[in-house]
Amino acid sequence: MNTGTIVDRFELDVLGEAKDWIKVEPAEVNVFPDQSVAVNLVFSPPASPDLPAGEVRFGLRVMSHEDIEGSVVEEATVTVGSFTDYGITLLPTTKRSRFSGRFNVVIDNRGNAPAPVQLYASDPDARLTFDFRHEDVEVAYGKGVVVPLKVKPKKRKWRGVDAPLPFQVLAVDADDDEREQTADGALVQAALVTDAMVKFALSVVAAVLALLALWFFVLQPSVESEARKQVAVATGQDPSALGSDSGGAAGGGTKGGAGGGNKKNGTAGGTGGANGAGGSGGSDNSLFPALGD
Repeated sequence: MNTGTIVDRFELDVLGEAKDWIKVEPAEVNVFPDQSVAVNLVFSPPASPDLPAGEVRFGLRVMSHEDIEGSVVEEATVTVGSFTDYGITLLPTTKRSRFSGRFNVVIDNRGNAPAPVQLYASDPDARLTFDFRHEDVEVAYGKGVVVPLKVKPKKRKWRGVDAPLPFQVLAVDADDDEREQTADGALVQAALVTDAMVKFALSVVAAVLALLALWFFVLQPSVESEARKQVAVATGQDPSALGSDSGGAAGGGTKGGAGGGNKKNGTAGGTGGANGAGGSGGSDNSLFPALGD
């Protein structure tokens, strides 16, 4: 109300943290003496975690152009309501493993109030088991949490190609079952015995067989032959004569001996036996002179 005696122009604005989202319409008014004019306050709080739900105090300042000292500030309180806005992300979205895969479920609360969330997971073929570290979590406004998730196939895969097993993670608002967020992922189940492992094992077996054949047919005979030569050298024998039959010794027969004769007695030396060499003939000088000489 204008308590003066002349028409006064008033300017109005908002003070405090809410000045950016509270507007005065109109921001300037002309008021006649003993009259009053109504203005509107328009509240437009942003949907942001930076503005939490609850009471917010602000001030409305009224400044007079004619009576500067008569300007006043009126304080008031406005209650900001809560809103829910959260999302989930699965990291990584795909993982390859023979036994189990570990994922992280990231929950971001973009609302301005704490968000209680319940976590679920399922796969269309019911071939997986799921283990959350925490199934019920509460996320503070403007914050995020990470929940580890272990995904494991119910049956092992022994042979064959990789098999992708898709699944879905579901985050449900504990205060409103109809509000939920989902994230899709997949566990690629690898075989315990791969084709590469089989090929490697076959190549190892083939290499072992080749080494055995090399030993028995090439290396072992050479080693034995070299051993015989070393034995012959050690015993003074001719290495080239090993393994062959040798003839009889000269001058010594197995049957006939050397026939000794005495020329003076008129007997000639006899020939050797069948395998022995013949004996030499008698000499003129006998070792034993004839009796009667």
